[in-house]
Amino acid sequence: MADAWHLWNNLAKAVEKTLTSQYQCLRPAHQMAAAVASTHPEPVVKPDGTLDVDGRPRRIVTTILQRHRAIHELLDQGRSLRGISRDLHLDYYAVRRYARTPERR
Repeated sequence: MADAWHLWNNLAKAVEKTLTSQYQCLRPAHQMAAAVASTHPEPVVKPDGTLDVDGRPRRIVTTILQRHRAIHELLDQGRSLRGISRDLHLDYYAVRRYARTPERR
């Protein structure tokens, strides 16, 4: 009967052997892809968090900006925070956070 250490050791060796043999098959493809990438570097675009992976505006960012804009428009009209929260169906404290956040110009 084998103990736990020997079982884990044998499993680790089997996995390492399998991965090593698979890696040998992938090495030429990886080297060719690296060579192509080095000859045609793509411009690196630093993500700003407002766009998704397809380059479209993220829905959460759009929603936040729309709520912020609506709350500040109602504040400019002289509405109270409680009234705004009732009208927009938002929590009072969420409206208060939006109201305290300065407008982006």
